[in-house]
Amino acid sequence: MTLSICNDILDRILLPKYRKILIYGEAGSGKTNVMLNILLCSKTNNNLYYISTEGSTFLDRVLSLKIASHNILFSIALDQNHLAQLIIDIVMMYKNPQAILIDSINHFYRIEATKQQSLRMFLNILTLLDLISYGNIYVIASAQVKADEYYGEAIAGYEYLSMWADTIVAIEKFSNSTRVLRLVKPSIDLKFKFLITRSGIKWLTGS
Repeated sequence: MTLSICNDILDRILLPKYRKILIYGEAGSGKTNVMLNILLCSKTNNNLYYISTEGSTFLDRVLSLKIASHNILFSIALDQNHLAQLIIDIVMMYKNPQAILIDSINHFYRIEATKQQSLRMFLNILTLLDLISYGNIYVIASAQVKADEYYGEAIAGYEYLSMWADTIVAIEKFSNSTRVLRLVKPSIDLKFKFLITRSGIKWLTGS
């Protein structure tokens, strides 16, 4: 049994073929909701692991969506070293991991991007996740978009993330209530509109 995002077209395009999926967008665009929607929609007996690097605010959404399963584990990473250790623990200590979801993968690196040690750990984490994906484990990660004084919106570590990811998805605000998901890598001329509702993602196209 495979993962699902509750959109038949996206399920066929993304999930059977790609193992390392990157989702990026500005704050409030719906990245976390899309990640949680995968947990909500996937019907699998294998284990799914969700790691937040941005504290526990996602838990309110988990409760409102009523995401509760014996095979879904939630963790909160405190820094990059802790994130790396959580990933290692998942692979070494738990059986049948089908997917690791990290929200967001560049949070700590964005904060400490000027430190050489932070870059080294960030690259180590990407290498670790790369190795894990070869074992037929999905790695689905979101990335924060930050406002840059000179370059507009920028994604911390994108030069590394773009090479690491098999596929890249962008989420944008279309209106106050509507969001648009588009495929950046590979570049496919398809856009998927959706609403964020109390019960989860409601797809307006492609479902």
